[in-house]
Amino acid sequence: MGREIEMKARVEDPVLLRGRLEAAYGEGEAFEKEDEYYTGPPVEGVRPRHVRLRREGDRWTCAFKVKRIEVGVERNEEVEFGVEDAAALRSLLDYLGCSFLVRKVKRGWRFHGEGVVVELCEVGRLGWFLEVEAVGAGDEEEAVGRVRGEVARWGLLDAVEARTYLQLLCGRSEVEG
Repeated sequence: MGREIEMKARVEDPVLLRGRLEAAYGEGEAFEKEDEYYTGPPVEGVRPRHVRLRREGDRWTCAFKVKRIEVGVERNEEVEFGVEDAAALRSLLDYLGCSFLVRKVKRGWRFHGEGVVVELCEVGRLGWFLEVEAVGAGDEEEAVGRVRGEVARWGLLDAVEARTYLQLLCGRSEVEG
């Protein structure tokens, strides 16, 4: 499993923030990610489990995560792998009793800072967000500090969104991850 440390914050003026990000990091790399979320069959006493199938360009990946969110910081243990045949994976998920839950489309710009990847993105009907993920070596608390510091740099600590996109899209806080 890989570890992710990330935060997201709501953005009121994406045009202004994009200009500030470009001044700091250079021109961002445009991206579009289309995610399909599936939920596993209910198991008594077990919290819901979700699988994400993502298309970014011509590349498909599948991921599942064990999430922990503390003070707006996501600390994820993630398994992600490439998918050659998305239709076959959908068939497998159906066979295993998983159900389609929701689709998410995220478009924006990716910037690379020192020890962080910063994305300014619009997420479907949810609006604009700044996402910051720690990259590179370092212990977990140091990574949390880098992520929080980057969000603070852009004046967005008061706009941190602690709920996951899945929770926001489904409108239920009890939806995990």
